Amino acid sequence: MAKLNKKQELFLIEFIQNRNEFIEIIKEKYHIDFSKDFSLKQLENLEKVLVNKRQTINNDMLNPLCFVIGEVIIKELGGNWTIGTVKKDSAYNLPIILNWGNDGKDHIRLCPIEWIELFLENSLRLEVFSKMILQFK
Repeated sequence: MAKLNKKQELFLIEFIQNRNEFIEIIKEKYHIDFSKDFSLKQLENLEKVLVNKRQTINNDMLNPLCFVIGEVIIKELGGNWTIGTVKKDSAYNLPIILNWGNDGKDHIRLCPIEWIELFLENSLRLEVFSKMILQFK
């Protein structure tokens, strides 16, 4: 993975610093509190709510949803946040998770925003987010 440029670096810092704001937005909008626990159970609860509130997900919700899904991934699988730097990759300039798996092997990058976008396009059932994470375990 290429080194982050200054703009990507700043975006990553801001993305991570907005942690509490993202948690609060999810809590207010969907009544799911991730402040103490980024568990699969919490993600399953969010999935159940979002299935019936698909129309409430707009561009303003992408980063908060990405963050909480990503934090569940990191809690369950390990890894760390970075920004996609490969220009031909669909995750270019988006928050992604690398170094997950806790097994020392290279794994594909995970991009929660892509998962959300696939859900919005009806190409992915939302209930599979938590199942996808379990599959990688």
